[in-house]
Amino acid sequence: MSCPDCFRGVAFDAQPQGILSDVDGAYFAPAKGDNSSTTRVVILLTDIFGLNVSNPKVLADLYAEQLECDVWVPDLFRGKAPVAPEDMRLPERAGQGFSIWGWIAFFFMVIPMIPALYRQRPAVTDERLRVFLSKLNEKRSYERLGAVGYCFGGATAIRFAATNAFSTVIVCHPGRTNKALIRAMKVPCLWVLAEEDTMFSATLRLAAEAIFADRNDKKSFVEYDSKQYKGTAHGFAARPNLAFPDFKEGFERAQADIVAWFKKTLLA
Repeated sequence: MSCPDCFRGVAFDAQPQGILSDVDGAYFAPAKGDNSSTTRVVILLTDIFGLNVSNPKVLADLYAEQLECDVWVPDLFRGKAPVAPEDMRLPERAGQGFSIWGWIAFFFMVIPMIPALYRQRPAVTDERLRVFLSKLNEKRSYERLGAVGYCFGGATAIRFAATNAFSTVIVCHPGRTNKALIRAMKVPCLWVLAEEDTMFSATLRLAAEAIFADRNDKKSFVEYDSKQYKGTAHGFAARPNLAFPDFKEGFERAQADIVAWFKKTLLA
């Protein structure tokens, strides 16, 4: 379910501007701007730190301002994210690799977290997301929903892209997935990928690109784009250490690409 990079990163210092709503405790960043949309919405799917860190809330605020639409961040873990903020490790350098001893240390660090990781497994969080979307639909009259997911949330976005929940998705350095799940995706998708990623190998990346490239007939065609950001590692789009120039550049380019994709496939 996790790799050492899933636990690395930096929490943002910025203060979130939105609110915790009455829709299953989701974070809500209202649309900003004179031309804001009331029919389009972005759902941000978090990594395994959930709403316990400010990062997804700050990103939601950013998208609400730049896309001029509402952004919601559902609490997939019901306030009990499997990894606490104090467990976040600071990368020593960009693209830091893992020695055998590093993997052993990671294994022993994760052992106490296994019960929490199991309680928050995808089968559980997927059902919570379905319930959240149903409640949101009852309260709001959104016509089109887009999703952007990071790590754990990236894998969630892949699974839900095989349903009718979203009109478009963005997958940022996803967690555990496979070719069958990728093949089942049926909505436009942008892939925001790290150069070095233990969770999403080069082999799987090439297989995913081949799956979409092979859809040449109109019935099976799915619009997609795949971008890889030099000098980055798993987690860079969600918890970047901006002290590393490559991470900073990759993070900023990724956010611009995310906004551009939603403008093209969700708001147009």
